[in-house]
Amino acid sequence: MGPIDYNLIDDDALTLAPYHLTRNELERTRTVFLSPGPVLASAAVFGPLARAITHAASGFSTYQFERSLQDRPYDTSKIRAALGWSPRTNLRAALEASL
Repeated sequence: MGPIDYNLIDDDALTLAPYHLTRNELERTRTVFLSPGPVLASAAVFGPLARAITHAASGFSTYQFERSLQDRPYDTSKIRAALGWSPRTNLRAALEASL
């Protein structure tokens, strides 16, 4: 059996938006959420240009932009079921401890 990957984010209903809002509050920073339309349009224009300029941008794709615009949940059900794992601390406390 190969390695098993688990998501250890602790809050049951955590998605990217609440994560960034909590982190911004603690760090006194600001995450800007952009409208998907202009971002996807820029990916179509600047993706090929970036790939032509540098090999480092070879992974630049519209798909990556689409994924970055999704506010997807972090699901911990797999590790909870397989190992009986449960979080010891919530997101806010963990972020505070890491500052």
